[in-house]
Amino acid sequence: TSSRYCDIVFVIILLRDNMRFRNSLGEEMRKLIYENINTQKLLRIACLLLADIVIINLSAVAALLLRFELSPAQASEAGFMSSVISYMWLNTLVTVIIFWIFGLYNSLWEFAGVHELVRIALASACSGAAVWFGMLLSGLPVPRSYPFIYILVLFVAASFPRFIYRLLRNPVSYTHLRA
Repeated sequence: TSSRYCDIVFVIILLRDNMRFRNSLGEEMRKLIYENINTQKLLRIACLLLADIVIINLSAVAALLLRFELSPAQASEAGFMSSVISYMWLNTLVTVIIFWIFGLYNSLWEFAGVHELVRIALASACSGAAVWFGMLLSGLPVPRSYPFIYILVLFVAASFPRFIYRLLRNPVSYTHLRA
C-alpha cells in the first residue's frame, strides 16, 4: 500500500506542476496576443470595411439607375430594382470576401499606386462575375448590361476612399515643378 500511496502522491505532484505550467503558458499567450494587437490597424480595417459595405450597396443601385438613365420608376416597373435589393445582402457578403481575398484590407493605402488599382479592378471584376452568376442561379431578372456597369461603378467607388486616404496622409507637393 505504501507504493500505491507514493504513486498517488507522485501523480498529484505531476498534475499540480502541469497545472502551473498550463496557467503560466496561458498567461504568456494572453500577453503575447494582447501586446501584438494593433488597435489602430483594426480601427482602420473596420472603417474601410464599413465604407465598403456602403459602397457595395450604393454601387449596386447606382449601376441599375445608370442603366435606366437615372429613372428609378423605369427600373422598378421592369422589376429589376426588387431583384437588386433582394440580392443585396448576398452581394455584400460575397464582395467583402472577394475584397479580403484580394488583400484590399491589409495593404498600406498611404502608398497606394497602380498595383492597388489593379487589385481593386480585379476584385471588382470578380464581384461583378459573382453578381451575374448568383443572380442567374437565383432566377432574379437583371439587365444583361448590369454586371458590366456594376463593375465600373464599384471600381470607381472602391478606389475613391482609398486614394483620398493616400492624398490626406501624403499630400502631393508640386513645388519641384516651379521654375
